[in-house]
Amino acid sequence: MKAILLIGHGALNKASGAAMIRHAALLRQEGLAPIATAGFLNFSEPTFAQALARCVEKGASEVIVQPYFLIEGYYVNTQLRKLVEAALIDYPKLKIRMSLPFGDHPALAELVIERVEESLNEIENPAAFAVLMMAHGTPRPEANEAIYQVAKRVEAKLARPVKLAFMECNEPSISEAIETFVQEGFKTIIALPYFLQSGGHVKEDLPRAIQAVRSKNLGTTILLANYLGFDARFVQIIRDRITEHSV
Repeated sequence: MKAILLIGHGALNKASGAAMIRHAALLRQEGLAPIATAGFLNFSEPTFAQALARCVEKGASEVIVQPYFLIEGYYVNTQLRKLVEAALIDYPKLKIRMSLPFGDHPALAELVIERVEESLNEIENPAAFAVLMMAHGTPRPEANEAIYQVAKRVEAKLARPVKLAFMECNEPSISEAIETFVQEGFKTIIALPYFLQSGGHVKEDLPRAIQAVRSKNLGTTILLANYLGFDARFVQIIRDRITEHSV
């Protein structure tokens, strides 16, 4: 029996993984696998080990581990892979395959555009806006290429300027990117958290960063859009990743 195991980062905010858990339920409803559940790398439960054990208890003979991450940064490339390698030893009779993160799947650009459009209701002149996609950043700069590809798709479909900024590890910073937009003459900027879940970065750090930039640019409207969160398109994203990249 096949199982799909979504593994996300986890957060001190226990409610942050709600979207991933809902996506696991949706995978079951859509019939992608008889067993579909979720687990976390850090802070939250069930842990990877606990979630994998539940799959086995339910009769899984094959488990596809789907990283619930946007890019192949440290947590996927190192931490999760180590857990999968250890699980292969702990469950020698269990077939375990690991897929790749969501990457530059076209549906992600569609979701970003939808989040942007949700913010347009607050803008009197939608034609004058620019978009800032705010990502975490990673010590593996090449992993960010997938986000750049998503940003390019968003820019092409919206026909509006789109910039990518990072919280850590990469440049430009959020404040630098917004200042560039301001210098270019944009009076309305939609700042979108390019995050899957509502952890501390989405709930606290990004709103604080945006407020700090607002206070320095009183003549500019800077709207904070919703993060990616729950969306039925993730069923297709996961379906495609499992089909294309399970190894």
